Amino acid sequence: MARAEILMHTLPDSALYILKNIEAEQLQNRHDIALYSLLYSQALDKNCIDITSDSIISTAVHYYSKSKNFNRKAQSLYYLGRIHYNAGESTPAAEAFLEAKEAVLETDNHFLSGQIYNALGKLYYEQHQYLEATDAYKNSSNFFNLAKEPKRYANALSYTGKCYYLLGKDSIAIKYHKEAINVYGTINYINGILKNSYSVADILDNLNVPYEIGVGEAAFYGPKLDIQIKNVFGKEDTLITIQIDQLLAAKFGMEY
Repeated sequence: MARAEILMHTLPDSALYILKNIEAEQLQNRHDIALYSLLYSQALDKNCIDITSDSIISTAVHYYSKSKNFNRKAQSLYYLGRIHYNAGESTPAAEAFLEAKEAVLETDNHFLSGQIYNALGKLYYEQHQYLEATDAYKNSSNFFNLAKEPKRYANALSYTGKCYYLLGKDSIAIKYHKEAINVYGTINYINGILKNSYSVADILDNLNVPYEIGVGEAAFYGPKLDIQIKNVFGKEDTLITIQIDQLLAAKFGMEY
């Protein structure tokens, strides 16, 4: 099982294959059974196999609820929440995620903390509880940043921006979308850059701020936003340019 857990994050299909080939006779005690239940549930989730029954994970939840291993406790509660979410059971899902949040506070597992807060943010967002969703996504982004997970970090920033927009706080929303664009730029994730650029455009539309899409004017290293003014002679000048350089940051080992 140790090998399966090592491969879980990078090669979840291989982890699932290993776990499927473990015979029941190899699980010698309650600890082994609980760990297998947890890892198997995790492998199914990471392979996008959405199960709606807690028959597997409940063994791990029960075992680790009495354990001082807060990391395992938080993991088992998180995957219990994921299963309830898959089943469309929002209330038990939220309860499991909130319990997981309390347990993970006793650990230094930044990645798991990010996952838990992200799951809570998604639940709140879908229930139109945007204030709670904003707080959850902000926490998620902070933990994913600490865990050095740039794509997940940027995703959480993007959803924070969406929440602020829905709360009517347009200027703050733009700030988070721009920050998400910057992070996506460091990993050259074009889809994320475009989606957040469109979000900024939507907010500018909502504020009735005039802008033009400069077709063919983009810099070769990434998108940019020019703020134009007219000088005393009536000629248009560029006041400021907000640019995203996707090459230099990585080349010089810089981070946004």
